[in-house]
Amino acid sequence: AWIDLTGSVLFLVPFAVLMFWISWGWVVRSWTILETSADPGGLPRYPIKAVVLVSFLLLLLQALSQIVKNAAILAEPVGGSARVDGPGSPSESGSPTETV
Repeated sequence: AWIDLTGSVLFLVPFAVLMFWISWGWVVRSWTILETSADPGGLPRYPIKAVVLVSFLLLLLQALSQIVKNAAILAEPVGGSARVDGPGSPSESGSPTETV
C-alpha cells in the first residue's frame, strides 16, 4: 500500500494534472474553430481531441480513488478488525464445529 500511495502521489497525480493542463488550450482552440481534418469531407477532430482531455481527467479521478483506498488500508490497525462470517468460520458460541 505504501508503494501504491507513494507512486500515485509523486508520479500519477502530477502527470495527470500536467497532461490535463497542457491539453486544455489545445482542446479549447480545437472546439473554438470546430477543427476538421484537411481531407476532402474532413472528419471533425475536435471531439477526438476532447477525449484526450476527458481521459486525463478520469485518470486523475482514479488516482485520487487509489490514494483514498491506500490511505484507508494504511490507517487500519495492524491486527485488523475485519471479521469474516461464512462457511467454515467459527460461530459466535466459540465452538469451531457444531453438528446438528
